[in-house]
Amino acid sequence: MKISFINEISTICAKLGADIEEVAAGMGMDKRIGEQFLKAGIGYGASCFPKDTQALIQMAAQLNVDLPLLRAVNQINDRQKEVLVEKALKRFGSLEGKRVALLGLSFKPNTDDVRNAPSLSIIKSLLKQNAHVVAYDPIAMPNVKSIHPIFFAQNMEEALQEADLAIIATDWKEIVDFPLSKYKNKMKSPVLFDGRNCYSIDNAKSAGIEYYSIGRTAVLHETESPEINVNRKKLKSSQPSSQN
Repeated sequence: MKISFINEISTICAKLGADIEEVAAGMGMDKRIGEQFLKAGIGYGASCFPKDTQALIQMAAQLNVDLPLLRAVNQINDRQKEVLVEKALKRFGSLEGKRVALLGLSFKPNTDDVRNAPSLSIIKSLLKQNAHVVAYDPIAMPNVKSIHPIFFAQNMEEALQEADLAIIATDWKEIVDFPLSKYKNKMKSPVLFDGRNCYSIDNAKSAGIEYYSIGRTAVLHETESPEINVNRKKLKSSQPSSQN
């Protein structure tokens, strides 16, 4: 519930130009909430979270008990897996023929488990858009080869070579530590969609890349987007004025 909730809040943050990481840090200071599972991203995967949540929903249904909150948790999580592809489509208009570097395949770092991994939903959506997908993961690539007919790179540099855009699906240390300058040097166009908020906004600005993350302002190397200014004005005008 906390994962899906913070992902919902990240959507508001992106619209207002706020930073979801600052919001989550503030929430986590309340000991009744705590800081765990408040990291915005592209959803949870593996077997336990999805399976156990669905099992509880089904058990309740057999008892004629409706659990709308848990159903919403699942729906939000499924939707969140599509966020990066939606951002890419909005940016490019069409992904047909685009070379996409997909970085990370496992549902989390330090495992080769790809069960219910967001990367699988991303690959499916990209192939539906007729994109050319080149994926890299330190250890999980063999588990994806039998699922999707995509290309696999030996390392990050090879995956990024002449790519039109890159998508980060897993926050492996190797990916987090990868210099942003190399995106600019290797890619045809340095446009990065980061589903795990691996990099800071300031570093993305300094590197000179176009950078989209979760619940944070996009780095476009231009003035703040008109949409953010409009949304802030709407929010301000809708709030009641304070009185002493």
